[in-house]
Amino acid sequence: MVSSGDEMNVDEFCAFVRELKSDRGYILACLLDLSPVDVQVFEYLDSKQDRSGDVQEVAEALGRDRSTVQRALQKLVSVEVAQRIKVPGRTRGYKYVYKLLPIGIIREKLIDIVQKWNTSLLKAIDEVM
Repeated sequence: MVSSGDEMNVDEFCAFVRELKSDRGYILACLLDLSPVDVQVFEYLDSKQDRSGDVQEVAEALGRDRSTVQRALQKLVSVEVAQRIKVPGRTRGYKYVYKLLPIGIIREKLIDIVQKWNTSLLKAIDEVM
């Protein structure tokens, strides 16, 4: 690897790999390109028995702006670890609730990402060696 601003050099990459943590939030952030707020929202939903919540509830629980939480929830849906469900509102209309997928499905998704990365890396090694 050649160092050019955003890229790591070989020593930096090797140090990064050696220091990989077995922290769930760190793994989610790395493999799904989640921000710290995205991980915080994921962890909050996962801490709940039903693993779900609406924007207002999550924002209040985490002390965050609704717009920040909305973006985080949309990110979780876009990386396919949560789903958005339309439910009737308490007084009228409807609202959206965000629910994490079962942990087994998320685990399989992460394993699939790692396996694809591994295959891609092995192919790249074959091409340059």
